[in-house]
Amino acid sequence: YTTNRYGNPLCYGHQSGSCPSTKGVICPKDPSRRHLCNLCLSAAHGADQCTSSSKPDHSAHANKKRKV
Repeated sequence: YTTNRYGNPLCYGHQSGSCPSTKGVICPKDPSRRHLCNLCLSAAHGADQCTSSSKPDHSAHANKKRKV
């Protein structure tokens, strides 16, 4: 991921653990960026500590047909 669900860009430094802040999701260097994992969008860690084996599947609802 490059942005969160609201379109805010993710902090690159947070992914490698090089951004100085670990409190909250708003980056202190650039308040427009968010501290979320770019692999799974968790606020608990960056990509360097992600243990998720797969990305969330957001296409599950796309294949369902709407009942009339």
